Formats: sequence, structure tokens, C-alpha cells
Amino acid sequence: MACLIALGVLLSAAAAPAEILAPEGHPFRVNIPGKAEHKELSRSIGIGTVTSENFIGGGDTNSIFVSIVTLPSFASVFTPTSLLYNQARDGMLEDIGGDQLAFTDFERDGREGKLLIYEIPSTEGSKRNGRAEFFRVSQSLYIFAAHGVGKEDTMRKNFFASLKILD
Repeated sequence: MACLIALGVLLSAAAAPAEILAPEGHPFRVNIPGKAEHKELSRSIGIGTVTSENFIGGGDTNSIFVSIVTLPSFASVFTPTSLLYNQARDGMLEDIGGDQLAFTDFERDGREGKLLIYEIPSTEGSKRNGRAEFFRVSQSLYIFAAHGVGKEDTMRKNFFASLKILD
């Protein structure tokens, strides 16, 4: 009986099949666990429209998140990358009720970006950790995040191991 329970636990912990996300016209490729939910948002900022394409995979309490934020060309020219990173970080932390632990310079595949480590509250009252990587390419900001997924979690490891920033 104990063997059957252990086998059931192992099978339920197996990683969900991943969907390869490589949107046309965007310089990245990554595997998102499960079937990614796609949401598109846009907002007028007076000098144009900011669009956000969001892809969400994972589970109910742990999620993998990819966001492509595209700025109007005029705003893109005059918005310093550091300001864009800071605003994106602040907005994401506010949206998820998170607390920043670290926000540091980071590099992946020769592309400079920012690495955010944060905590978010769980329904049980404890804190869960998260990791997000931010990269700017031309008019777009790319955010790759794992909300509430532990450092050693296979889903998180596979997600970030599969992430490739292309030229």
C-alpha cells in the first residue's frame, strides 16, 4: 500500500508537458508548462498605446509567466531602460502583492537585463518566492517570471533552463 501511495505522489509530481513559446517577431524561445493561457491588454498613454501580451502556464498557486510589453515608438526612444525596468518591477510587485528581495544586473545569452528575486504571500500565510528576468529589445520589454515556484522546483528549473534570448 505504501508503495502505491509513493508511486502516486511521484506521478502527480511529474512535470506537465511544456508548450514551446516562440512568438513570431520576438527574439526569444521558452518552454511553458502545460497549455499557456494568452491574454492581451492595451492602454493609451497619451502619446500612443502600450500593448502587453501575457502568457501564463503552471498551476493554481504556482505560475510561470511571460509578458511582452511593447511601447509606442516615440515613447521607446525617450524612455531610459533603467526607468522601464523600475516601472515594470514596481507594477509587477504591486499586481502580485510581492516584496522585493533583490534587483540586480543580469545577463543571459549575451543580453543585459535585470534579475528580480521576490516573495509573495500564500493563502496559508507563509511567503513563497519568485524570480523574474527583464530584458529590453528595441521597443519591447520582455518579462519571464516564476511566481511562487521554489528554487529547486522542476517546473521553475526547466522554464529558466529552456529560455533563450535570440539575436
